[in-house]
Amino acid sequence: MKAAVWYAKEDVRVEEVPEPKPDEGEVVIQVERTGICGTDLHEYLSGPHFALPQTILGHEYSGTVVDLGKGVDGFRVGDRVAGVGVTGCGVCYYCRHGLTGICDNPTFIGLRRHGALAPLASVPASALFVVPDELSLVEAALVEPLGVAFHAVRRSRLAPGETVYVAGAGPIGLGVIQAAVAAGASEVIVSEVSPRRRQAATELGATRVIDPTTEDAVEVTRSLTFGRGADVGFDTAGVQAAFDPATAAIRKRGRFVVVAAWERPASFELTGPLLREIELLFTFCYEAEEEIPQLLKLIAAGKIKAAPMITSEVGLDAVVSGGFAELRDHRDAQVKILVNPSA
Repeated sequence: MKAAVWYAKEDVRVEEVPEPKPDEGEVVIQVERTGICGTDLHEYLSGPHFALPQTILGHEYSGTVVDLGKGVDGFRVGDRVAGVGVTGCGVCYYCRHGLTGICDNPTFIGLRRHGALAPLASVPASALFVVPDELSLVEAALVEPLGVAFHAVRRSRLAPGETVYVAGAGPIGLGVIQAAVAAGASEVIVSEVSPRRRQAATELGATRVIDPTTEDAVEVTRSLTFGRGADVGFDTAGVQAAFDPATAAIRKRGRFVVVAAWERPASFELTGPLLREIELLFTFCYEAEEEIPQLLKLIAAGKIKAAPMITSEVGLDAVVSGGFAELRDHRDAQVKILVNPSA
């Protein structure tokens, strides 16, 4: 079969690889769709960061179970499943306390072990979740990035009626918007430079969308929050120009959550946040076993929408030209590009 294999910076090759067989505790799926993640793009543009050479990429994926390894319970051949990219070892201190997202010895699917940019993929059973009948497998491929967003909102301790500021309306930012609305946010203010992504933010629940090239994001936020600032802020952009006004837009004793993976070191002026006693949090991925079933129910119920985030689909042979290069050259025109590995 063919697969998209990462070798080095700007070196992803679609080449023949052996079909996978499941090891103990693994499940082989026929992949329906795989998303190109911002992490994948970082590896393509400036890696290695996490990726190991000659690894099949792909950690946002859905498919159908076709084979089971020894010791796998809870799945049957034919099950429709969505997968995540990070699983815990199950034995370290954090896993024993249910914190698999910060496991000491995690498995990084599609970066440090083969992923799902291929027609077949063998992954740990702990990475898979059965998809409700109401949800298509195309939409289910976005469960992983939506899981990152859902976890970030849970970590923020967002309470019903609170106001939210989101820097960036890429896939994670759009997920944060929807998770915040689902959690009862009274106002969701979004700052985004891309017209395409500003439109998506409005469609998915933002109550005010700011073009930071023509408006002062801090002043707009304060005007909407009685001069105080937003209760909770999220950095999903990962760039200094978005981060600085985002932290300034948070009220005294508000919470600010960094979700974005930055390509470059960040600078942070501490005096203002110090005087306002802002609480700074960081989130990485998700506690999959607890959070993904909750998320799937929200998507199946229509409270979080995946389909509007999909802006393009390509076949596996076009994953570089229509995927990585497209995001490099026209990132503002895209939200989520899906790959059909069998096309």
